[in-house]
Amino acid sequence: MNKFQQAYRKLLKSYGEQHWWPTVTVERETEVILGAILTQ
Repeated sequence: MNKFQQAYRKLLKSYGEQHWWPTVTVERETEVILGAILTQ
């Protein structure tokens, strides 16, 4: 297991699933789309 996988597993264990994807509502979908555009 590489360092990235170890870090991911530690974070997952500490914080659990975040359930932010896939989106469920139109408002949340818009938020994800705009966030993706702004990070470009």
